[in-house]
Amino acid sequence: MTETTKPRLAWRLVRIVRRVLYGLLLLWFGWFAVARWSTLPAAPPRDLTPEEDQAQGRLDELQALLLSLQPFTSQNAQNASAWGAIPIWDAVRGQWTPDERPVLRDIVTYVTAEPQRHVLDELVKATRQRAALLPALEHIRVDPYWMVVAKDTGRFPAGVIDRRIWSEAAGALSARARYRTEQQDDLRGAVDDLRAALRLMELQSLTTIGPDSWWYGWYGIGESPLVELRCVTRERPLPPGLAHELIVLVSDELGTSLSEAVAQYCGFHIGIDRLLDPYYTDDGRGNGWLVLSHSADVLTSQISAPKVQTIPQSAFWNLFSPVFDDRATVRDKLLHMRSEIGQFDTLEFPVAERLTESLFTEYAEATPVVLDGPLWLTGMRLHKFLFASIYQTVAQRRAAVVMLALSAYRHDHDDYPESLGELVPQYLDKVPLELCARKSFSYRRMGATDYELRATEGAETPAKIPDGLYSIERAEPVHEPAGDEETSE
Repeated sequence: MTETTKPRLAWRLVRIVRRVLYGLLLLWFGWFAVARWSTLPAAPPRDLTPEEDQAQGRLDELQALLLSLQPFTSQNAQNASAWGAIPIWDAVRGQWTPDERPVLRDIVTYVTAEPQRHVLDELVKATRQRAALLPALEHIRVDPYWMVVAKDTGRFPAGVIDRRIWSEAAGALSARARYRTEQQDDLRGAVDDLRAALRLMELQSLTTIGPDSWWYGWYGIGESPLVELRCVTRERPLPPGLAHELIVLVSDELGTSLSEAVAQYCGFHIGIDRLLDPYYTDDGRGNGWLVLSHSADVLTSQISAPKVQTIPQSAFWNLFSPVFDDRATVRDKLLHMRSEIGQFDTLEFPVAERLTESLFTEYAEATPVVLDGPLWLTGMRLHKFLFASIYQTVAQRRAAVVMLALSAYRHDHDDYPESLGELVPQYLDKVPLELCARKSFSYRRMGATDYELRATEGAETPAKIPDGLYSIERAEPVHEPAGDEETSE
């Protein structure tokens, strides 16, 4: 071999090696493209199991009942619907004077006339099947903005709950509970109505997040059921049996833990891996890549929402998955979020509020929407407005438990106790702490027929718990000539 042939041979070997490497790279890219183009996430869209299908049928029946409930309107009210307006708010604060207030007469007519009476009765029966409805709740979306119809169709798409009709039903049941308490002396019926209204609130709040869920739902459906419940406990001594039923409902079913309520609302109750499965593959070692062709449909709902940008649903996006965080990275972020949420039960209101704002900034505002799987959707549910709604709801639930026990005590003793400690152990296993200050409720007996229950003096509370007062003050009755228009007070 001459000196001149040696460089040529080396150059040929280099070319061969380079071609082999190019071929291997091309094969790798082909494998990568095929895998990214065709592989499904760990939990791709699937048919419902028989249990879920049966639960979905019951949920559809409940939704059909809600749709059949005619909305309340009154020419004597300023608003088209009076459930959230001054008249019904006054009514549950003791101003139930239907003989003198035309709008309250309209409310009585509405809740007692057919077909509304029959629909409300059926709702009471349907909500008793709470456990049978739960398996279907992971496959529905809640419309967060009370939109009346879906875009272009005139109807809500399948699987979407219209929050507006659930809110109206809860308001109607609360109003009927007031009517039954004031005019029929029917505490059993009033308790059944309030239980149904509270369960509607709970069922709507249990919708989780995933490819079949909207970007965020709404916690609860208004205050009227809890407000009416707290009013009834002060106005009528409840038999211990009825009081115990409601205590179990509020403390065990609805829950009085802020950390659990927020975690459940964010979807953590189904498990972090189940949150990730619709978005990521699972290699069996705790990692995987983002499958954008399937998770993108989170943001391509038939209902448009402000500040939500959609991307076309295409397998093409999967080719860019190495650019985005993998399953393990997002899982660690969700674990951190869940850990921080777990502190809420130990924090006073202003501290918890600052923490949730920090989490929202970190995981919602700074997250590139669908490119981090469920992280943005989970973080959006920590918006300060939604957090305040959860906070005041849980705080009112704790107060309602104490007020129910006080009502049962008064039924048995014809008087209120000198201290809350006297409620244990006959009426409560233990007195819950007031949520905002993380201290005992401030309780003051005001004779045999009244008391004051509030947060510790100086504690910061949400706006809808003014001055930390839970025992709603009864307002002076409003007297108006029949036929006069309602005026704002």
